[in-house]
Amino acid sequence: MNATRAGKTTTEANTCDLCPIHTYRPAMGALSCLPCPRGTQTSNTGNVECTACPIGYHNNQAGTVCEAADKGTFVNTTGAYVSTPW
Repeated sequence: MNATRAGKTTTEANTCDLCPIHTYRPAMGALSCLPCPRGTQTSNTGNVECTACPIGYHNNQAGTVCEAADKGTFVNTTGAYVSTPW
């Protein structure tokens, strides 16, 4: 079996490919990329970790992009997965 490096995934053809956007692979040995936990995202491919949503943004579903708080709500912390009504 191919020893795929962190940030990459092993394909069915036993080759290594970069983890897709909003996924990560923290270390060698894992067989696939993991979705970024809610409240985090990535901005490119091949990640070994996810970054927290910035202040003013949130996401409540793993493996998705952080979105701006809805009108009439706010987010005052990083890594949020919900927004708070004013």
